[in-house]
Amino acid sequence: MEQQYASSDINHHSVQSQEHISFDQDDRYHKIAETAYFIAEQRGFQGGDPVEDWLQAEATVDSFEQESHTEQ
Repeated sequence: MEQQYASSDINHHSVQSQEHISFDQDDRYHKIAETAYFIAEQRGFQGGDPVEDWLQAEATVDSFEQESHTEQ
Protein backbone atom coordinates (compact mmCIF):
# COMPACT_ATOMS: atom_id res chain seq x y z
CA MET A 1 0.00 0.00 0.00
CA GLU A 2 2.83 2.42 0.80
CA GLN A 3 4.36 1.95 -2.66
CA GLN A 4 1.09 2.89 -4.34
CA TYR A 5 0.83 6.02 -2.23
CA ALA A 6 4.42 6.96 -2.99
CA SER A 7 3.85 6.40 -6.72
CA SER A 8 0.65 8.44 -6.61
CA ASP A 9 2.48 11.19 -4.75
CA ILE A 10 5.24 11.24 -7.38
CA ASN A 11 2.68 11.43 -10.19
CA HIS A 12 0.91 14.31 -8.45
CA HIS A 13 4.22 16.13 -8.01
CA SER A 14 5.05 15.52 -11.68
CA VAL A 15 1.73 17.03 -12.79
CA GLN A 16 2.31 20.08 -10.60
CA SER A 17 5.79 20.52 -12.10
CA GLN A 18 4.42 20.28 -15.64
CA GLU A 19 1.76 22.89 -14.85
CA HIS A 20 4.46 25.19 -13.48
CA ILE A 21 6.54 24.72 -16.64
CA SER A 22 3.52 25.43 -18.85
CA PHE A 23 2.79 28.62 -16.96
CA ASP A 24 6.39 29.74 -17.37
CA GLN A 25 6.28 29.04 -21.11
CA ASP A 26 3.00 30.92 -21.44
CA ASP A 27 4.44 33.87 -19.53
CA ARG A 28 7.56 33.80 -21.72
CA TYR A 29 5.41 33.82 -24.87
CA HIS A 30 3.51 36.90 -23.69
CA LYS A 31 6.72 38.71 -22.76
CA ILE A 32 8.14 38.01 -26.23
CA ALA A 33 4.93 39.14 -27.95
CA GLU A 34 4.87 42.37 -25.96
CA THR A 35 8.56 43.05 -26.66
CA ALA A 36 8.09 42.37 -30.39
CA TYR A 37 5.20 44.82 -30.41
CA PHE A 38 7.36 47.52 -28.79
CA ILE A 39 10.15 46.89 -31.31
CA ALA A 40 7.70 47.48 -34.17
CA GLU A 41 6.21 50.47 -32.36
CA GLN A 42 9.65 52.07 -32.00
CA ARG A 43 10.02 52.19 -35.78
CA GLY A 44 6.46 53.49 -36.21
CA PHE A 45 5.18 50.13 -37.51
CA GLN A 46 6.81 51.01 -40.84
CA GLY A 47 8.85 48.43 -42.73
CA GLY A 48 10.61 45.75 -40.80
CA ASP A 49 9.82 42.08 -40.60
CA PRO A 50 7.52 40.63 -37.93
CA VAL A 51 9.60 37.45 -37.80
CA GLU A 52 12.78 39.45 -37.23
CA ASP A 53 10.97 41.47 -34.55
CA TRP A 54 9.93 38.23 -32.87
CA LEU A 55 13.44 36.75 -33.00
CA GLN A 56 14.94 39.95 -31.60
CA ALA A 57 12.32 40.02 -28.86
CA GLU A 58 12.97 36.37 -28.06
CA ALA A 59 16.69 37.03 -27.69
CA THR A 60 16.00 40.09 -25.52
CA VAL A 61 13.61 38.23 -23.20
CA ASP A 62 15.91 35.20 -22.92
CA SER A 63 18.88 37.43 -22.14
CA PHE A 64 16.91 39.33 -19.49
CA GLU A 65 15.68 36.10 -17.88
CA GLN A 66 19.18 34.65 -17.88
CA GLU A 67 20.58 37.79 -16.23
CA SER A 68 17.84 37.81 -13.59
CA HIS A 69 18.56 34.14 -12.71
CA THR A 70 22.28 34.89 -12.45
CA GLU A 71 21.67 37.73 -10.01
CA GLN A 72 19.65 35.54 -7.62
